[in-house]
Amino acid sequence: MKKTVFYLFLFFYLVISLSPESYSGLIRKGDNFFKQRGDLKKAILALKNYRKASALKKDAFEALWKIARTTHYLVDELKSEKEQRRVIDIGIDAARKAITISPDKPDGYFWLGVNYAKEGQVKGILKSLFRISPIKKNMRKVIEMDDKYEGGGAYIVLGRVYSQVPGILGGSNKKAKENLLKAMRICKTNPLTYIFLAEVYHDMGKIDKAIKLLSDFEKIEVDSRWIPETEKKKREGAEILSEYKNEL
Repeated sequence: MKKTVFYLFLFFYLVISLSPESYSGLIRKGDNFFKQRGDLKKAILALKNYRKASALKKDAFEALWKIARTTHYLVDELKSEKEQRRVIDIGIDAARKAITISPDKPDGYFWLGVNYAKEGQVKGILKSLFRISPIKKNMRKVIEMDDKYEGGGAYIVLGRVYSQVPGILGGSNKKAKENLLKAMRICKTNPLTYIFLAEVYHDMGKIDKAIKLLSDFEKIEVDSRWIPETEKKKREGAEILSEYKNEL
């Protein structure tokens, strides 16, 4: 009897260990690695697991938008421009597929827009001007569906676009400020809002407001959604704050 139980246990163990990983299992592994994305190797493993999952089914919506979310993060961590471009292409393709599968959800639109924005960061704004209109269109779509998505992320992206694009092409610090303030009202823990809005205030000549904002940023609690991003931006914010204080 004991031998029978042992062999049954061994049989089921081998079946489970040798069977292909499931879609949901790969998503869980990807999510676990993405939480540890402060370690570049873990971020890459997150992307690999999401891509494996996306290959298992035609309607792999969750895997696809999470691929695009991960590529957006990886671009800032990779050193090679060739690798950055390759990863961006993966993210854009995945986000487009996610939109096709679920056009009624904000995830695909948001991560497509931010990957377009990252493409501009890698290639340079002048080489990516044709992406400005699609970025705005995608962010407005997100706002229509859920303006609180990613802590008001669509407003943050719009604010950044308006602050970075030359005025002759539609850039506007006033519109940048309006969008970033909307994001701030939605979520006071997204690190990007503080940095981008402080830079806009500085460009508008409102250095006191920029300093106040960055000083407040130093004191905010880290949101569990953006731990590595907040830690990185706090270091960046401290450097910018020091520069702004020296200008007074």
